[in-house]
Amino acid sequence: MSRADVYARTDNSPVCFPADILEDISDQMYKEGNPKYIWVDLIRDGYISNSDGISYHVYLYLHSTENGGNITIPREKQIAYIEKWKQFIISIKEPVSEHGTYSLHREGGIVCADLTNEQADFRKTTKRELYFLDLNNRGELRFLEAFLNDKLLPADVPLNLSFSNKGYYVNGKRMSAEHAEKYAAICLEEFGTDYKGRNEKMEKGPLPENTLGKQIAALKTAINATEQ
Repeated sequence: MSRADVYARTDNSPVCFPADILEDISDQMYKEGNPKYIWVDLIRDGYISNSDGISYHVYLYLHSTENGGNITIPREKQIAYIEKWKQFIISIKEPVSEHGTYSLHREGGIVCADLTNEQADFRKTTKRELYFLDLNNRGELRFLEAFLNDKLLPADVPLNLSFSNKGYYVNGKRMSAEHAEKYAAICLEEFGTDYKGRNEKMEKGPLPENTLGKQIAALKTAINATEQ
């Protein structure tokens, strides 16, 4: 987990629910595969408050201590949070990276209604959220395998994608309209965005381990390990 930076805060504000209620909410969210359980734990332990308009940032470094974040958490508590996070990843059958770094951000704070209303966005989990936490390896595998299945790219070269208003480009070659719609749909389903008009790139360098085939093989190995 990260060490808090010089601007970190310790919050002693009262919370809107007693610890046992927050524990129950956290447990339920954890079992449902919702990574935001960690914010409930932080409220329960008094490291953040339930209030609107405050943004929080936590960086989980699974195998080292680094600078970052804006929450002050004692080292022994950091270890407990990291261990629980590892078990959470295992519980949702995602690979635990040997050098995993997970960045969690909560913009605009957390209000009491977020905690108790099971229909609130806070209590729901989206593929987009999981993807940006690197917790949707199966979705990423589906995406990469499609390029091989559709013969858009051979296995022995890296995949470099470009999304723009002019279309989707694979290693410099523009996709057909049919393929563009197919991959936009996959992106929307697995990553929470179709990247249309985003002018973004997904690029891999020329290293041997970055070829499409090796990326797919590495994902399969990691995913298979979670199913043992």
